[in-house]
Amino acid sequence: MDFVNVFVTLFDSNYLDKGLILYESLESVMDDFRLYIVAFDDKSYEVLNALSLDKTIIVSVEDILNEKLKTVRKTRGRAEFSYTCSPFVVDYVLNKMNEQICTYIDSDLYFYKSPEPLIRKLTKDNSVGITSHNFLKDCERPFHTYMHGKYCVEFNTFVNDEKGQSVLKSWKEQCLNDCPGDCKDGILGDQRYLDKWPYVYEGVKEYEPLGLGVGPWNLSRFKVVGDEIISDDGDSVDLYFYHFQKIKFYEDGVCLNITHADKIQTTFMDMLYKPYLEKTLSVRRFLKEKFNVEMSENVEIKEYGNPLNGVFRDVSYWQNREMRESAIMHTLNHWLRIKQQGKNVSEYFEKYGFRNIAVYGMGMLGDRLVCELDDSEVKVLYGIDRHAGKLNKDIEVYAPCDELPKADAVVLTTFMDELQICKLLEGKGLDNIISLVDILDCFSE
Repeated sequence: MDFVNVFVTLFDSNYLDKGLILYESLESVMDDFRLYIVAFDDKSYEVLNALSLDKTIIVSVEDILNEKLKTVRKTRGRAEFSYTCSPFVVDYVLNKMNEQICTYIDSDLYFYKSPEPLIRKLTKDNSVGITSHNFLKDCERPFHTYMHGKYCVEFNTFVNDEKGQSVLKSWKEQCLNDCPGDCKDGILGDQRYLDKWPYVYEGVKEYEPLGLGVGPWNLSRFKVVGDEIISDDGDSVDLYFYHFQKIKFYEDGVCLNITHADKIQTTFMDMLYKPYLEKTLSVRRFLKEKFNVEMSENVEIKEYGNPLNGVFRDVSYWQNREMRESAIMHTLNHWLRIKQQGKNVSEYFEKYGFRNIAVYGMGMLGDRLVCELDDSEVKVLYGIDRHAGKLNKDIEVYAPCDELPKADAVVLTTFMDELQICKLLEGKGLDNIISLVDILDCFSE
């Protein structure tokens, strides 16, 4: 298929600086493209039209609204309504402007390499391309996947054909129905709907390169070695774009909202963040002088050194007990919805031939799993818990340091230290180690 690469993004005047930097980055890596920008308020529409950027088409949010969108707009906050509109801006480009292809991109991306070869490769045999969060492979991964979804609405491609339109139609209906700003009943904004697409629809394909979808949530997976970026798998990575998500400016510094900031190689501060922050402040000064657009405090860009110097904030959810408890409650809620559909987790084990299993973590989730499997053909041979000596359970419970009997699979019901637990169990000759969250996610509605 011969096509010009078409992108669409959306933002209001609060994101004008980010949107202009996004355009600059695209122009630096691609010769031929069109960027549709859906302006979410009058000020952004006015400024963007005044700038007359060569490869942009400026659209007012009013132009994409139908009666249903106008109705939900009255009941949803700014962020939630923005999420709701994600599929509708793609729909506008494909069906109103009759473009052959459209890739939705978040306005706070910055491109370092042209994504065109990746788009052409994927759309050769597929109609929809989605991008994984590629969360760090550690104890937090199941929680982040459950809370935020496997896939990120940051770079998603739709071909204007029957398969692409089918997925887009469903996504529009889902976002109209609910688009919560916080995870609720397994839904988060426009995002968690994507998790089921590869299983429900034909022609949906995940973009493969790790370098397509690097952001503050997974930057600790990468290191700079010489002139290369190397992943935690040991592979060389081409960085296509970086997602500068949730940067906040304050009078006394900048909050970068990097997960595990203490594990980030400081080289990335000079390579990624410092240039981006300098561009941000420059664009803000320009917007203030030319259009009187007042944004957040223009703070001084400091020398970074150690990421823990106070300019950075580590947002590791697992330092917060309330977040761990919230993860358990969300998991139980997800589980309850599966049961209300008449399904049982035993179906997962039967499907893969796991007849004799062990359960790691004999707390609330472990107890529920043992109880649910009690009347099935799947036998829980034993439990594993570091408090084994203090527990009084109906099944035998071993401590992790004990010699552990063979089992077809081990289910992890804990949200802590998953990577270390997996290594420990593998060292004891056990395999097929599966997170309960991953099992529950296999049950699509």
